Amino acid sequence: MDQIVLLSQLGLMSVITGWLILGARDNILYPQQNQRLTDLVVSMELMETEYPQFYADLSHRRITEKAMRRRLFRAIVVAEVIVCLLLITAIMSLLGALLGAVPVSRAAPLALLGAFGFTMIWASFLTVGNHFAYWLCHKEQQMTHYQMTFWGLGTMVFLVASG
Repeated sequence: MDQIVLLSQLGLMSVITGWLILGARDNILYPQQNQRLTDLVVSMELMETEYPQFYADLSHRRITEKAMRRRLFRAIVVAEVIVCLLLITAIMSLLGALLGAVPVSRAAPLALLGAFGFTMIWASFLTVGNHFAYWLCHKEQQMTHYQMTFWGLGTMVFLVASG
């Protein structure tokens, strides 16, 4: 049973790692895609036209400086890359534990830390997005952030419950 649990943990960690690596890769190779979405959220550009009454109350929160928005996006990408490296280390440790080369007592905390990093990225998007009231104009992005947060939380629960 221990081997099946380790295999399951390795599988779950591998898919969240793969998902985040693909996202980070695209943010590095094609930054204009998500950079534009980030700009729309923090500049509140859509809110200004679609919800002028909310914009009038909340526009003091917007970030209008392009350089600041670029730094914010770069910080997101750096966080993604750091968490990707942590996740890769965690799955390598879990693989080592599955093969008997790494103690489970070392692999399990790394896996939990990696899943925590994954979860924190998406929970941070929800929190920062709420500051910019992105629920008004960016519902699809908000739903994706909720789903990713729940995926990370579910993985963390499984890791703790099966450890």
